[in-house]
Amino acid sequence: MIRAVITSIGTSLPEKIVTNDDLSKVMDTNDEWIRERSMIRERRFAEKGEGLSKYCVDAANKALEKRNMDPADLDLVIVATVTPDMMFPNTSNLVQDRIGAVNAGSFDLVNACPGFVYGVSTAAGMISSGLHKNILVCGGDIMTSILDMEDRSTSVLFGDGAGAVILEGQEGDYGVHDVLLGSDGSGGKYLYMTSGGSLSPPSIETVQNKEHYVKMDGSKVYKVGIRRFVQMVKDICEKNSISPSDIGCHLFHQANGVMIEAIAKRLNLDKEKCPINIDKYANTTNGTIPLLTEYANDKKMLKDNDWVLMTSFGAGFAWGSVLMKWKKI
Repeated sequence: MIRAVITSIGTSLPEKIVTNDDLSKVMDTNDEWIRERSMIRERRFAEKGEGLSKYCVDAANKALEKRNMDPADLDLVIVATVTPDMMFPNTSNLVQDRIGAVNAGSFDLVNACPGFVYGVSTAAGMISSGLHKNILVCGGDIMTSILDMEDRSTSVLFGDGAGAVILEGQEGDYGVHDVLLGSDGSGGKYLYMTSGGSLSPPSIETVQNKEHYVKMDGSKVYKVGIRRFVQMVKDICEKNSISPSDIGCHLFHQANGVMIEAIAKRLNLDKEKCPINIDKYANTTNGTIPLLTEYANDKKMLKDNDWVLMTSFGAGFAWGSVLMKWKKI
């Protein structure tokens, strides 16, 4: 059987580091308040005029270089994001051109925080079906472009960054074994952006009313998120006749460090199997899982032939989980 195997990872982050103390100078907050609620200590902010494509291109080139792959060998480029450079052309088109993937199709995938997981799921299906052999999946966001820096309930939680993985079709047991995707549109009112689409196009009024920024009911998202995370892990493990503790490494979306610890506790997971790097980067939305994957790989937490589970939940509500047998890279 042909499975989609992650064969390389690359990441890219802005140079500018913004600490909690830095934020306390421009809003009513402090380091202790932020850390107690999220574990976040700092995050990266892109400079004005820097679009997501810059960071996706950098991450993609790093992944290609590590794999020693000619970009012309890529069949498809997928970019998962909620902050594209522009509405169109797609950011994936820009990335495809700038990395020299002359034989690749491309599309953006918009599904908030679970977007990268959905991108990996899509790539795995295309590879297993035989439609494609080599697919680049990028995940990233410039969240500072849609944050109201006067709203401490959201602005302290997010940061900027991107990552990319190469998936290749290979025979054997390595690679993606299963996928679980779900959604509940009734939760859309708890995490959203009011304007900017066809329902409410940009206008002087929408800008003045700050309708192009993230709006969130943090308490509701937190509670529903924990429940969905736990159920997702249980469901996909049960489906594959394994237990959550059999997973060598849980790559959870980095929305909130306290939330991740609560999930791990409910699943009786060892903390060592649940890496956390939100303290350094905050919630980069589509960038969290590729950034965490490289972090876990560098820390030698991703071991050859181990089960690895990528799990994410976010706006929509939407959620997804990808179970794979890890191949050492």
